[in-house]
Formats: sequence, C-alpha cells, structure tokens
Amino acid sequence: MPSLRLLVLAIVCGPALAWAQSTYPAFEQNKVKLGPGSLGFARAKPGQKPGQPRVLIVRFPQGRIDDGKQGDKVRVQARLLLADAEGEVLNVVAPAELKLVGFCVNDGGDWFAPEVEITLDESVRPLKKLTREGVVAVARLLPMKAPLPKLNTLEAPARAIAKFDVDGDGQIDSALTTDKQSEFLPDTCGDSEREPQLYLVTKELKLGLRCCGP
Repeated sequence: MPSLRLLVLAIVCGPALAWAQSTYPAFEQNKVKLGPGSLGFARAKPGQKPGQPRVLIVRFPQGRIDDGKQGDKVRVQARLLLADAEGEVLNVVAPAELKLVGFCVNDGGDWFAPEVEITLDESVRPLKKLTREGVVAVARLLPMKAPLPKLNTLEAPARAIAKFDVDGDGQIDSALTTDKQSEFLPDTCGDSEREPQLYLVTKELKLGLRCCGP
C-alpha cells in the first residue's frame, strides 16, 4: 500500500524536517535557508588512501530542498566549526560559496543540500570514521563575530554512535545515532535501502542524514 506508507513517513518525519528547515534563515539563495547555528556533518571524500582522511565533504541537511538544481551556489558569511567526539577539530572562515548537490531520490522527490569540500592541513589531528559513509565530525556555522547561543545539554540516546560537545562548554549537546524511521515500517535507508536512518540529534533537533525510501 504505497499511499499508506508515504502517509506514515510524512507523519513521522514532517515535524523534524519543518523545524530543521526554518532555523536560522540568515542566508537565503536558490530557496535554501542556511545561516549561523545551522548544523551538518563532515565525511571523508571517497577514494582517498587508507588512513587519515585529508579531504572532507561538509553537508548541511538543514538547508535541504526538494526542487533544487545541481551546482546552484549558496553564498554564506560565517565561520565553519567542526567537532568530533574529542572536541573542536577546526574553526575557520567558511568558504564563501557552497553548492547544491543532489543526495537522495525517492517517492518524496529529489533532495538537494548545500555542500562544500575542504582540505585539512597536517596540523589537524587524526579523525576517526564513525559510520559506513565516512562521517568524521559534526559541522556548525557560526557568526563571523557575535557569539552564538550555547546548545542545550543532551542526554545522549542509548544507541549513540558518538557524542559531541559542539559549543565547547564541557557538556554533551549532540550525538550521532541510528534508529528506525518508523516503528510501522522496515528499514529502507542507505545504499542498500535496508539500513536504519542515521540521525544527528540535539535537544531540539533530530536530523536524518541518510537517503531513505520508498
């Protein structure tokens, strides 16, 4: 029953997506809302030699849209923070332009999200791949000068793959975790379409990172 399946997915995922796409709309081009406070993740670019990944792809699913155009530019004026389970990894001026990249095709439409590729220098400590996709860190856009409000302390989920202190106050405020999209449906995520959803969670946010069917 495809119609019932889609309805259940809409009910389960709708509120989280609405919250994610309406947060911090400081920059808006090509229908993308993105700005200071927006959260995302960094993953190792595929095809690198084994060992420390030096080239990362940073994606911001909070700015995702369903009617984008591959390669459209999204301009930002912000700092880019990366943090892994050990703390801050990088805090630099973000590249001025991100590009829309298609990352998911399903019955709900074609999804695009802003991405940027960065290269780490040798001074950055080794990063550990946390997931099959090569996720190594959480990303957050920061204001160029003004301080950003702290993230609320998070009681990390039982299934947490990794826990993070993104704002550096000594308290866990975000985590990577896997879980079913719906208790009513089988797992339909990832390249195999048989994986659970991969979530980036904070006290207020539960953001799906994998492409899921149907």
